[in-house]
Amino acid sequence: MSCRLSSGALSNLSYEALQQTVDAFKSTLPSARSLCAIECQNDLSTLVAYLACLQLNHPVLLLDKQTSEQQKEGIKTAYFPDAFINDGVVHHIDYSNNKKDIKHTLDDRLAVLLSTSGSTGSPKQVALSYDNLQQNCLSICEYLPIKSDDVVITMLPFNYSYGLSIIHTHLSQGAKIVMSDYSVIDKAFWALLEEEQVTTLSGVPYTYEMLIRLGLVKKELPFLRYFTQAGGKLAEKRVSLLAEFGETSHSPFYVMYGQTEATARMAYVEPSILLNKPGTIGKPIPGGDFSLVNESGEAIVEPHQVGELVYRGKNVMLGYATSRRELTEFNATEYLKTGDLAYFDEDGDFFITGRLKRFIKVFGKRIALDEVESWLKNQMLDVAVIGTDNKLQVAVTVDSMNKTLLDKAMLLKQVTDELSIHHSTVKIFQVESLPKTPNGKLDYKALEQQLS
Repeated sequence: MSCRLSSGALSNLSYEALQQTVDAFKSTLPSARSLCAIECQNDLSTLVAYLACLQLNHPVLLLDKQTSEQQKEGIKTAYFPDAFINDGVVHHIDYSNNKKDIKHTLDDRLAVLLSTSGSTGSPKQVALSYDNLQQNCLSICEYLPIKSDDVVITMLPFNYSYGLSIIHTHLSQGAKIVMSDYSVIDKAFWALLEEEQVTTLSGVPYTYEMLIRLGLVKKELPFLRYFTQAGGKLAEKRVSLLAEFGETSHSPFYVMYGQTEATARMAYVEPSILLNKPGTIGKPIPGGDFSLVNESGEAIVEPHQVGELVYRGKNVMLGYATSRRELTEFNATEYLKTGDLAYFDEDGDFFITGRLKRFIKVFGKRIALDEVESWLKNQMLDVAVIGTDNKLQVAVTVDSMNKTLLDKAMLLKQVTDELSIHHSTVKIFQVESLPKTPNGKLDYKALEQQLS
């Protein structure tokens, strides 16, 4: 029985036909090894372009289809991609007036560039190698029960590390992938789920918040074999509810932990322990290793002591890049300081307690609070930005709002458009003044109390 890949209800391709389509697309790509930027959406044209580039050893920079023209220009200025690909069409770019800026070879190991942050079109990218992709794919397939007769539906952006890993793992096992850009709130999504008999779902916390509201745990889905969650911390009550649903429906629920810098995933939880430990991220993936260090950099070896979580594994990135010049050579390491604070218990299961740096995850997209704050201040706003996972809070003084002729609705639209996130995840607060510490810095703790 051949495994198929479908794009909604529009077309079905066998893997053999998919490869033939990829081979035909290769003739439109540059002949020499080149950096290709792909504007991504969950469709066959994106998948074909991505696979063609990888097979020809062209490093790819993956962008969201909704990337603004201004942000695209920023990417071009920083990285000088040799080609832009959108909707299955390759646009070759001539930098004849800037040859001095692009005469930089590309590290032989470089495969994919993924954004480190969903905020403000930052050019900072995570550089991943072919080996990173392969090793993380092998590890995931070792603990997730992916089979060749599975059917997975794309519920996450193609250019998001979690969404991309789902493509990799299911292609590697010959499973069927239903390419869909439907939201879980669309009737068409549920119709497609039934029509294609989807066996596995994958989502971030916001996805499952929506699915729970839509009655997922009360639905009869006899074809569902298992489902997974990553991309941020899901409330423990929600984890317990979904774990119970997984147990009663005989479709195990897998909670996972990862970062783009580790290609996709670093830890997973055995479904059997979730009901007893709904707050855990579990243990490292096969081939990975966790350690904790205290503020002095010393290793923590006793349970229930909090320190920074450090991960080691072959899926750790080559490094960061902010320009084409930095793609020439990477001094890769096999460890990653995650920036997360954690502890482990007597069973060796890890628990995240907080973050060292100021960033949150919204819809599975990492948002750098300081970056958003800086962008707003550049608009002459007196502002402070705080938040928790799935909720961004912007406090702005009434006086600066009046001076810039903005109201709350206008500012809300600016923020959500810039970050490409839903308006329900952003709250705008107008305040008379922002609390400051004795040395004149913003007092974020006081602000949190003020806005709570």
